Amino acid sequence: MLSAMSLNAVPITYMWQTTATGTIGTIAFENTSVTITATADTSNVVFHAGFYYNFADTAMVTIAGIGTLPFTSQELVYSDPLGHGSLGPGVGIGTVINHNPPEINGVNLAAYDPIFLSYDLALPFGRAPGISFASSGGIGLEGRGVTSLGLLSLPFSNPNPTTFTATTAAPEPNPLLITAAGLALIAVRKKRNVST
Repeated sequence: MLSAMSLNAVPITYMWQTTATGTIGTIAFENTSVTITATADTSNVVFHAGFYYNFADTAMVTIAGIGTLPFTSQELVYSDPLGHGSLGPGVGIGTVINHNPPEINGVNLAAYDPIFLSYDLALPFGRAPGISFASSGGIGLEGRGVTSLGLLSLPFSNPNPTTFTATTAAPEPNPLLITAAGLALIAVRKKRNVST
């Protein structure tokens, strides 16, 4: 059963950073900085079968020496707060193969650590290092982790830690509320001056 989180719409950016060896299309890279960034909306977080999911509006991979490339496949951010696998609780990103219920075809990159035990993808999350995990396989379907240069392939087991962060833009203050608060403060001060 899918259940949507009832939150106000807030843009959120999820980011995984690691050092890895792999390929993107026909280009190989070794012990290189890799960052995957996905933007989404917190009001789209859903809970299903013990996992939280959020479909990325955009997703990019930045590989040092190669550049920043958009994923042309649709990406899905997930949180496994209960640690269903042997690595424990984690947060990752993979390519969508099913929308309802959400399902991915392998993991592009994930970080696993007990600190993710209660993370639901809806709030900002500070810098958290975790055990790195990536999958170049999937379940045999085409289109996993496809970028504008081709398939992103990272090793199944990365000896380097992956750092995860999630950030939201601070909402801009409402000018009418600020003006109303200022006027209320002036009225209170005037009332005090009249009564003394």
